[in-house]
Amino acid sequence: MTFHEFLVYSLWFIPFALLMAVPSIVAQFIFLHRQKKIYQDSPFFSSWKRLQTELADTLHHPHIGAEEVDSLLEKLETFTTVGLSTISNGDRKRLMVLLQERANDPTQTSSERTRAELLLITMQKVKHDEMAMV
Repeated sequence: MTFHEFLVYSLWFIPFALLMAVPSIVAQFIFLHRQKKIYQDSPFFSSWKRLQTELADTLHHPHIGAEEVDSLLEKLETFTTVGLSTISNGDRKRLMVLLQERANDPTQTSSERTRAELLLITMQKVKHDEMAMV
């Protein structure tokens, strides 16, 4: 067998391999999409998102000293209720820093500090679950 013959036979193998691979890729995509949908519709996943929304709502106090936190909390609330991400990763990280500061701030009430800590934990759980499904 010459190199030219080998090349011709090899080139015929490529379309055959693609014909075999494409249905498998499509089937895997459909399966993973359905699994993700089942998980997101589960009570466990929605309860984390609901808790995140409720905590963000209770921590949202429009006043001059907390404008940045309030705007980030509004983005987080929109993210969890609508299902579209209006909060960027940078905003999410900044909100987590501000919540950590609020959780450690002795001028805040005990319930405000506890809510800030709970929202931090919930945000990490929701983000972890979303990353696991990607």
